[in-house]
Amino acid sequence: MVTWRRKRGSRFGKMPWWFVGISAVGTIYGSSVLIKQENNFDKNQEHRIVGKTVLITGASSGIGLETSKELASRGGRVLLACKDRKKCEIVRKMIIDQTNNPSVVCYDVDLSSCKSIHKFADDIKTNEKRLDILINNAGVMGVPESTTEDGFETHLGVNYLGPFLLTNLLMDKLKASALPESPSRIINITSHSHTKFSIYFRDLNLTGNYSYNDAYAQSKLALIFFTQELADRFSKDNISSYAVTPKTADTQIGRYLAVNQSLSFYILRPLIWLMLSPPEKAISTIIKCAVDPSVSYKTGEYWYSGKIAEASPTAHNPNTQSRLWITSEVWTKLKQH
Repeated sequence: MVTWRRKRGSRFGKMPWWFVGISAVGTIYGSSVLIKQENNFDKNQEHRIVGKTVLITGASSGIGLETSKELASRGGRVLLACKDRKKCEIVRKMIIDQTNNPSVVCYDVDLSSCKSIHKFADDIKTNEKRLDILINNAGVMGVPESTTEDGFETHLGVNYLGPFLLTNLLMDKLKASALPESPSRIINITSHSHTKFSIYFRDLNLTGNYSYNDAYAQSKLALIFFTQELADRFSKDNISSYAVTPKTADTQIGRYLAVNQSLSFYILRPLIWLMLSPPEKAISTIIKCAVDPSVSYKTGEYWYSGKIAEASPTAHNPNTQSRLWITSEVWTKLKQH
């Protein structure tokens, strides 16, 4: 029998291998519980959004799906912005069945295409009476070196430039829906990865030395600068902006990563599951920034785990902030429209 011996003189004597194994599993499980914990903001749904319209990109799975479901259950009109219409319709029916809220609508948009974004924005402006909350959730991670149809590096295009263009095209609708006592809200979903890179203006597409880790980090840092600039420009119009890092959740965003397509992924899957939050447990901070009256005008801030947090030091540079906005206007040809 294999045993683990303590130091001589220990009153515990010999400890069986199975006890050590159970202790190790218990430690891992306990750590996973701490990692998965998320503050349960407004568990009883006291903050309702009846009469308000919410638009969520990437709403057909993961964080976007759970956020859509939660906001629909609070009485809002929920616009699901998805790339796959068939999948969106399946999700729409599921949300209606689970929340008894029939005001859930599908729209088509491909954030890798400026043409698609313009058409989508026109559809929203034509068909929707108001827009109170915009959640820029859709994103990609781990994509091999590639560009969108507009020539943007894929992470930069989908995660940042697409939301930048969409938000600006819908700004008049957001302004028209805002009131001094109830500002419109823009929530940009970012990531802890924003700490791992900077805005590389000399080569935003990273063509000289591509790394999907750097590309992803740059796009998520750009969203924080975007959030800050939105606050500077539009708080006077009763529009608040928030950059939110959700808890790390078990979603499909990492489907492009090589490790997720290898045998090792399936071997390590149980351990990976222990370290990730279910999507429904990871959205609490997003919901807080979307519906909590107490944070209505806490605009331009970075949020994590239910409260304002400290972003990377690289995310606090007014020159970079304004330069990125101007560069984004040029790249997306915003002023031409």
